[in-house]
Amino acid sequence: MSKAEKKGLLIDILLDILNGTIDGDKLMKVGRAIKQIEELFENLEEKTSQPISELDLSHRIRICFEILNIKTIADITEHTAREFYIMRNIGKKSFKRIERILKDNGLEFKPRTHRR
Repeated sequence: MSKAEKKGLLIDILLDILNGTIDGDKLMKVGRAIKQIEELFENLEEKTSQPISELDLSHRIRICFEILNIKTIADITEHTAREFYIMRNIGKKSFKRIERILKDNGLEFKPRTHRR
């Protein structure tokens, strides 16, 4: 099932719930979807709560994380890519490694806010 089909099914189900016209088959699909979402969140929580100390990191990256008080993978997402890239002694290779850690765990850097 494509992403668009899943989204359409979810909208149909939500409308049926709101209208009080949901049938048993759709209710079962809702239950399965909720179970899948719960599993995704549990998996994400498990990955993001992993301590940085368990990762194979260079000394430069460890020092960077220590300066920024980063203890878990999730803590990395509280910083913008620019914060890492402009840090002293964090070159392209170290930056790419930090970026890879996030991508491997389905995460991204904190979005940069634009000043006006």
